[in-house]
Amino acid sequence: MKNRSPLARAEEAKRRRDLVGEVDALVGGHRALTETPWYPSRPGDQLLITLEASEHAPRSTELYG
Repeated sequence: MKNRSPLARAEEAKRRRDLVGEVDALVGGHRALTETPWYPSRPGDQLLITLEASEHAPRSTELYG
């Protein structure tokens, strides 16, 4: 089984009409995010966002800090 994102697992559960699986995927994803050592952000942290290229715009990167 591939390592899929919580959102992808929730969408798959939704297609199967598996409400418990959908909620579990979303809650589990939230828990995994909020238990990371870098969450929540603190003053001085920097955020790097990369927007992938599309047919209308090139790939771009923005840094916030």
